[in-house]
Amino acid sequence: MKNKIVTVGFDGFIDILTKPIKNTFTNEYFKTIEEFGQYLVSKSNVSCSIEYTEFERKLGGNMPNFAYSLACKGIEVNAIGTLGDAPEFDKLRQKCNTFSYGKEYSAQALEFDSCKIFLAQSVNLDFDPYEKISSIFDTTNFTENDAFVLLNWSELSFSTKLWDDIYKKCFAIENTNKNKFLFFDLCDIERHDYDEVVEILNIIQKYCTKRYGILSLNGNEFNILARLLNVKSSDPKQIIKKIYSNLHIDEILVHTTKLSYSCSANGFYSKDTKYVEKLVVSTGSGDNFNASFLYAKLRGFDADKCLEIANLGAYKYITTGECADFSDLK
Repeated sequence: MKNKIVTVGFDGFIDILTKPIKNTFTNEYFKTIEEFGQYLVSKSNVSCSIEYTEFERKLGGNMPNFAYSLACKGIEVNAIGTLGDAPEFDKLRQKCNTFSYGKEYSAQALEFDSCKIFLAQSVNLDFDPYEKISSIFDTTNFTENDAFVLLNWSELSFSTKLWDDIYKKCFAIENTNKNKFLFFDLCDIERHDYDEVVEILNIIQKYCTKRYGILSLNGNEFNILARLLNVKSSDPKQIIKKIYSNLHIDEILVHTTKLSYSCSANGFYSKDTKYVEKLVVSTGSGDNFNASFLYAKLRGFDADKCLEIANLGAYKYITTGECADFSDLK
């Protein structure tokens, strides 16, 4: 798509994709997290060793996966992250305008048939990230581009300060323009306490006074946020509506393995996903869903069509390991 520019930040990991081995003689892998967890519980109070097969090292982190997927659809992307000079990010450099403000980190993914466990390296900086980023990147892009995407709050210890600094120094003086988008993905918030989550939600809501803001949640994050906000219901439609009504965010987006939802001033929408029992790859599936959804928003589609396109993008990725391009998303 011509004339659309998006800036995406701010992580960067080398994903080491592995499968834990259940039986070395038959080379059988653990199929589910439940099966793997039961094995670990059986080893309580004793030591154990688990072998694994490494089958790929690739660009990883939410920013690189999202940015690369979006660029495959014809969007011009500024990708800001901790990329170092790792060769795993070469294909990102070929597709996007890349800006690295620190060394790359690593994350090991234990892949199962329909999900994964991430063991991510802790990311801590000995410098001010906003000052570093502003020294290598023109920060007027944050407000002037068609969309600004902020990802992986959970795993970057400095995210709250960085997101707040960007708002105060770039967005606070801006006029409201709801024709431009902000896209947020907090990632796994389970290990953060209530006050931390409330603080970042308050920052996101400040951003949403300036732009059309979308908060994306996977199924786990959706359930955790519902508990934190004391939303009590067994009906996903009612839960997402109550989350939406409690937050001054323009659109709440939820994606699970079997359904996806959107709730905004235009109403509530849901779509069945194409459930795949055994995935080619799961790491990066949420980022491909999110990138495809934003691509559809940039094209001006309604929420129902955006969900359809997002599901198509995720399906292409989990069944082939490749990102969908615009020809796959008609």
